[in-house]
Amino acid sequence: RQPALPPHWQRMKRNTARGFTLSELLVIIVILGILSAIGVGSFLTELRAVRVQSAANELAGWLGAVRRSSERGIGCRVDVPDANPVSVVTNVATASAQNADNTPNTTLPNNCLSADPLRFTSGQGSGVTTTYAVSSTVNQFVFTPRGTICDADDNLSCTLANPIAITISAVEGGAIVGNPRRVCIRPPLGLIEVAAACP
Repeated sequence: RQPALPPHWQRMKRNTARGFTLSELLVIIVILGILSAIGVGSFLTELRAVRVQSAANELAGWLGAVRRSSERGIGCRVDVPDANPVSVVTNVATASAQNADNTPNTTLPNNCLSADPLRFTSGQGSGVTTTYAVSSTVNQFVFTPRGTICDADDNLSCTLANPIAITISAVEGGAIVGNPRRVCIRPPLGLIEVAAACP
């Protein structure tokens, strides 16, 4: 027979054997649920912002390639139709060679990336599909061989004074969500940058 434990040791033994009550477990589950909801929401917001930034960078790179094509001695006309949402078969932007008198130039077959229109693919992940809405303050403009940017209908006098802002927004469930990014093209030299807003 074992000797009896002192009373204070018996109390300690009973307290250490005690587990969580049902109400304590419920409180812990609720707290974990709230923290995970906040984390998932933040992750999706960040994922959306990264996708929009990537689309804006892709557009800026494509425009830069068209601008470099114009330095070969032919004007490059760019068309950016407003589209919401942009699908994988939607041309976000197209380019074509153009003469100084605003007529198409067909003697240079693949100049100005005419055979390579820009398209965005839909981003998927974490159960959310992101497409894009694209709009532009000027839907048609020309990068000239002189190294300037002009309105497509006024290529000779080149009176374009304000920056062109091409806005790219995320679309989820048919609604525009998150903060848009803008590709700014500044006259007269056609400098291209990605920013939150164009001045």
